[in-house]
Amino acid sequence: FEFETILALEMLQKEDLSEKAFTLIDENGKEFQIDTFSSHHHPQQHGHGGHHSQHGHGGQHHHPQPHVNQQMIHRRRTLRLLTRCCSLLPMRPFIDGKREWTSKLSHSLAAFNHVTTVYHTNLRNSIESAICWFYCHIDNGVRPHQNVLISPAFLKELALSLKQLPPEPCSAMGVLIEQFVLRFADINWNTVKKLPDTQKYKMITVEFEQLQRQFPVFNKTQFAIQNCMQFFYQICTLVKELGDAQILRNAVVQQFENAYEYLRELGVWDAICFMEVNQHKM
Repeated sequence: FEFETILALEMLQKEDLSEKAFTLIDENGKEFQIDTFSSHHHPQQHGHGGHHSQHGHGGQHHHPQPHVNQQMIHRRRTLRLLTRCCSLLPMRPFIDGKREWTSKLSHSLAAFNHVTTVYHTNLRNSIESAICWFYCHIDNGVRPHQNVLISPAFLKELALSLKQLPPEPCSAMGVLIEQFVLRFADINWNTVKKLPDTQKYKMITVEFEQLQRQFPVFNKTQFAIQNCMQFFYQICTLVKELGDAQILRNAVVQQFENAYEYLRELGVWDAICFMEVNQHKM
């Protein structure tokens, strides 16, 4: 994750890799709160005297939607931070290129991808410039002759070096990991982990099969999820170290600590460890 880690560091320094909600503004100046709960689907709880009923056509009563509570807000913030971090990873290592993306999209991650792309482009341009400078100025301590710089062999070698740079990040990685965590919450792993390994293996295999059907573009679904969680764990560790060194503000560090703890309470880290130990069976 060398390139992605540097990318994350650049964004963390500017506090652009966070759980903050996005507000989009169109060409007419209209604002869109794409990262907040919809009042239609999650009405806020009213105090005394604030009771109201929802009526449909013909005076029919509709069942009220679940109220927004602190746990839902915490889960939304954790997922926002987790999916944004995972969206820094490329999708290419986990697909065979034979299938197109046919699953759902995320407007929130699509908006975040615009921010990521700016950082990625600047970082990639810097690396490409450094590689070109190295090739054009250093050859056993002597600057290459002009004829060498325009020779086909030299240009081919330079092109191959530039081609090896990491591919662009992809918001699809964030979409995949979000669905994994949401589905995982229904498993109740803290109870499941007490079962024999064979039963745990069977249950988690079923979940991967369903994710595979939901996201057919991935041919290495388990590997993609493991990489996402390993990367997020690495970023959480790095953020803590930078916080201890007072390079990052405590508010930034707290976001990652809260997300890490939420996933721990959910049993995600324990399940990822189980997956890695038993991956030869899955």
